[in-house]
Amino acid sequence: MFRSRTKEIEFGSGEN
Repeated sequence: MFRSRTKEIEFGSGEN
């Protein structure tokens, strides 16, 4: 859940 979104969260600033 966080491993795959860890990179997107850093670049997307939490675009989840």
